Amino acid sequence: MSTSTDGVWRRLLRRRRFRALLQLVVLAAVAASASFLLTPSRVTPAIPGDDSLGQVASATIRAPRDFDVRDREATAQKREEAARSVWAVYDFDLSAGDVLRQRIASAFAQGRAAIEQWKRQNPEKAARLLERGKRRSPEQDELVRGLLTQRDEFWKALQAVMDEEDYLELARAGFDAAVERATDPLIEAANRGYAVAERELLAADRERGIVVRSVPGDPRALAVGGAGPYGMVPPERQMGRDEIDRVRDLAQVRADIDRAAQEKLPQLSPQLRHAVAQAVRRATRPNLAYDDAETRRRQEEKRAAVKEAVLQIRRGERIIEAGEPITKTHLLIFQAMRASGRAASDAQVRWGGALFAALICFSLYVFARRNVRRFRLRTRDVVMLAAVLGLQLLAVRGSLVGAETLRDLLREELHGVYWTWAGEALLAAVPYAAGSMLVRLLLTSEAALVWTAGFAPLCWVMVGSGLQPAVLALVSGVVAADPDSRRRLPGRTVDLRRLGLRACLVRALPGSLLDDGDRRRAGGSRAGRRAPGAAAGAARRPGV
Repeated sequence: MSTSTDGVWRRLLRRRRFRALLQLVVLAAVAASASFLLTPSRVTPAIPGDDSLGQVASATIRAPRDFDVRDREATAQKREEAARSVWAVYDFDLSAGDVLRQRIASAFAQGRAAIEQWKRQNPEKAARLLERGKRRSPEQDELVRGLLTQRDEFWKALQAVMDEEDYLELARAGFDAAVERATDPLIEAANRGYAVAERELLAADRERGIVVRSVPGDPRALAVGGAGPYGMVPPERQMGRDEIDRVRDLAQVRADIDRAAQEKLPQLSPQLRHAVAQAVRRATRPNLAYDDAETRRRQEEKRAAVKEAVLQIRRGERIIEAGEPITKTHLLIFQAMRASGRAASDAQVRWGGALFAALICFSLYVFARRNVRRFRLRTRDVVMLAAVLGLQLLAVRGSLVGAETLRDLLREELHGVYWTWAGEALLAAVPYAAGSMLVRLLLTSEAALVWTAGFAPLCWVMVGSGLQPAVLALVSGVVAADPDSRRRLPGRTVDLRRLGLRACLVRALPGSLLDDGDRRRAGGSRAGRRAPGAAAGAARRPGV
């Protein structure tokens, strides 16, 4: 019975169409197995959606590749904090005292000019007024009434409105130059230190402080160490809480002017002294004012100086643990993963893996049959290659999962460089070259090379587009397929050991080179993230 069955099988294998159908079945079996084995383990768990904030993660999710996540919310928060750290800018008008003095001088000059004009228009009355002196007379009353019509011009020059009685008192004094000089101590009292319109305007910045900028002032006063009307005034200085409490407002300045008038002008009559004080009071302006434009400009400079917050995620880094609540940062990383095309559904990933495996195997088989002279395989050899490919993918996948699991367990025990070494040592146990060595021992070196060329890209897909494992699988497989090893060594057992040793040595060299590149690429990351970055780099540097 067995003989007849074997004969039927042999007759079927002689048919070309049956062999082609059998090869298609083998290809379909490879694609079916690849649909499960090539699904990258780090993207298999479903990526939570944007509506999962606050929910508990059902599975552990790892980064499928290296990528940077721009945290716009954190960037905006840091920029606002930087803007709030800018102290409010207040402009200190160095020319306020000179301007006040000029206004009073201009107003008194305008009053004396109005008196001279009345005298030119009324020479006879002016002569009688001169003869009678300061005694009250009809001519003096007429002069005062004439000056009352010029009151608006006096207010314009003074840039302040006075009571009519105070103005008439100054007019009866003839806007005398001596009365004008009597305003000097009052002007000094008005411009002693800083003055604002209302003290309540400083309440918002009282605890933090303000920046006082001297503008516009005399350029000589703005020079370092330059002397101005307020003494040694720096171009810019910071004012703390104690100094802010000593800043006066206009109400306090005017009270100081009245006090100075009582102390400094005893020679004037009470009515005239009150009129002089009122002229200075009404013309006084604050010399310290908030500069909103300059403050906003400095805030914008601070905002622009803050670099964009970027989360550097390394391949293999654990993003969220099963049972851990999902935060906004997790959602931000998940969005980046979906944007990079790593969050496809399981069905899409499986179909893609199956089609990719079928395309690789079919193209390499056809190319080798047509162009490689010693690549002449029987049907059972093709079946054997497919079985070895599936078993090798399963072994590599299981080794990677086991190595990552053990590495996570060692994370709490080891730290720093020791934890990195432990992770690399665990991942060095992944048997990338085992399949190439087996095919070389059972078939030919050409078959081993073709098998390695097909296994390397499949390994690249399985580890989540990791280039380094694919390079290691390719290089170590080429070394394992060395055709001279069998002629040098008589025993296949020794041959197997020698091939494995040589594959390990060759694979360690590109692993160390790529390790240096990974460390340089991850060197700009923060110190707190180096351990996950190094562990992710170790996932790309496994050995035999």
